[in-house]
Amino acid sequence: PKFSPDGKKLAYRSQKRAGYEADKWDVVVVDAKPDGTFSGEAKALLAAEDVSAGEFCWLNDANLLFVT
Repeated sequence: PKFSPDGKKLAYRSQKRAGYEADKWDVVVVDAKPDGTFSGEAKALLAAEDVSAGEFCWLNDANLLFVT
């Protein structure tokens, strides 16, 4: 997991089903408190795409860059 530069959002990679290695990796973003607890609904960025995400990084407070 990585906090956005302003510390208000948290991004992490996630799979839909735990233990299913053939499942794709998605990048999920959620508003977060400074201690890491969620303060909003998590949003899967690649849910509608047929790609799997590798490494990712924050470009600024609102945008992510990731390898698919």
